[in-house]
Amino acid sequence: MTSPDDEPSHSTDWHPLHPAVATIRRGITLAAGLATSALLVVLTLLSDDTSSWWFGRLIACLLIGMVPAALVAVFVTSHCRSWRYRFGDDALEVHHGVWWRTLAAVPYQRIQQVEVEHGPLQRRFGVVSLALRTASATSLGTLPGIAVDDAETVRRMLLQRAGRDDGA
Repeated sequence: MTSPDDEPSHSTDWHPLHPAVATIRRGITLAAGLATSALLVVLTLLSDDTSSWWFGRLIACLLIGMVPAALVAVFVTSHCRSWRYRFGDDALEVHHGVWWRTLAAVPYQRIQQVEVEHGPLQRRFGVVSLALRTASATSLGTLPGIAVDDAETVRRMLLQRAGRDDGA
């Protein structure tokens, strides 16, 4: 097993998240920033203040909403690129983190159920999340960003290694 400081991207058996995950998360972040900016602009326009600074306030509203959203979108890209997973001999290993790196291992024998989850944006971009259910409340939880074409294969493999019935 590697340490959290090792860079798993150099190993050929580590799998990155699907690139669409970063696109989806950036889009949600920027949409939230745009909605915040739009709300602030509307509130500014509805105010009774007719001073000569109204244009400056509108620009400030746009900046208040969009600058933090743009910075978060950059971080989201780095965070999605940091995710890696691989199928070890005894456990599913997941590595993620930009500043604080985490290497988690979910032993196969603890996996009780693997669910395929996908919302409207995930369906649009052809990705799913695998929700791992274990007896522990503090388990890894979700493996985001698996290509739709690979999801069922990964799910079946995890259940097989866990010694669980597919249920399908």
